[in-house]
Amino acid sequence: MEIEHWQPGSKYPELQINYKNLLASCSGNRGSKKDNQHCNPRKGDTEITYTLNTSGEQVIQASMSNQKD
Repeated sequence: MEIEHWQPGSKYPELQINYKNLLASCSGNRGSKKDNQHCNPRKGDTEITYTLNTSGEQVIQASMSNQKD
């Protein structure tokens, strides 16, 4: 298990130890090829984004992209 950041510390150093910016994450095959990684190692310094579901449907969906700004 690792600690991940919603907002990456490289872009938001003031949020690195802010409790609301932290979440638990798996180690995601750290050390293996990038194609085999997931979770924290795969995310790198990208921000985690989410969209609130206001439709009333009970749907859980998440996505990440590897795009860099």
